[in-house]
Amino acid sequence: SPSRGLGDVYKRQANAEKILKKGLNKLPKASSVLYAYGLHLIREQKHQQAVLQFQRAHLVAPAVDQYLYTYVLSLDNIGQSEQGLTLLIELHKSFQGNKMIGEIGMYLSKKLQNKAAYETFMKL
Repeated sequence: SPSRGLGDVYKRQANAEKILKKGLNKLPKASSVLYAYGLHLIREQKHQQAVLQFQRAHLVAPAVDQYLYTYVLSLDNIGQSEQGLTLLIELHKSFQGNKMIGEIGMYLSKKLQNKAAYETFMKL
């Protein structure tokens, strides 16, 4: 029955949360676990909490472009686009030639009408 299938989904989500929290208790600085927990929180519509997990993942592993990208995108999602763009401007030299970081930088620059930042990310 459809309701049984939905129940299974909720049960799997609850199990995922338990597993991720257990992983964070054992390995609180494991960037991959922090990132996975942030993704889980997004699925649960807990965006503010997810931002914190993405920030932690980025701080633990600052060279991982996916963590920075997702952190900045999640900041944009909760209305903190300016903070995300500021972070990208500060870190852009560490990500020379990185298309993903360049694209999120151009997106936020255009959204915030920051022409100088847009040109910076065009060159990335």
